[in-house]
Amino acid sequence: DVYRLINVPTALEAMDELGYESAQIVAPSDYVDPDRLQDFRMDTTLREPTLMEIDLARGELARRMGPNDHLTVYITGHGFERGDQALLKMGATETYEESDLEHGLQALGERSVLVVADQCYGAGFAKRSVTNSQVEGISASEVGKQSWYNSFHEVFWPLLAITGNTRPAFKAAYALDDSRETKSQHPQHF
Repeated sequence: DVYRLINVPTALEAMDELGYESAQIVAPSDYVDPDRLQDFRMDTTLREPTLMEIDLARGELARRMGPNDHLTVYITGHGFERGDQALLKMGATETYEESDLEHGLQALGERSVLVVADQCYGAGFAKRSVTNSQVEGISASEVGKQSWYNSFHEVFWPLLAITGNTRPAFKAAYALDDSRETKSQHPQHF
């Protein structure tokens, strides 16, 4: 049985509805059903999760992005912490650090960017990614906290597609979490 990140197609559907022209998906090929990538109007490219592939995708984006383009960085998978640094597991040996994302976004300059971090310790990525007033960060849980499968992405992405606005989409996803008895995730907006 192959483990699939079911939230990736949900995010891609929203981006497709919003009129995105392309999506660079950096994920293990067994995490994303490649047949699902054919369902979208936008051009989708699946890359294996290595630091080199991320750098290649970032370089390609920097060349293709115009001054009025918007970039959405959606991070999901298995996150963990080492010291005060949030990391994302990539394959058997590599990790992607929150500082890697911060430096990558700084290299893009003043661009409109939305970072959605939907993994354990994702708030470290979302908060640190806000490098200028054009960058918005959202995470499925608080800084320094674990996350697990929840309904956050099931509410956030479809509402983002409908409204085109992160604030009402985030508020609805937050309200869903806040309405649960455990109130465990506490999504964050930076």
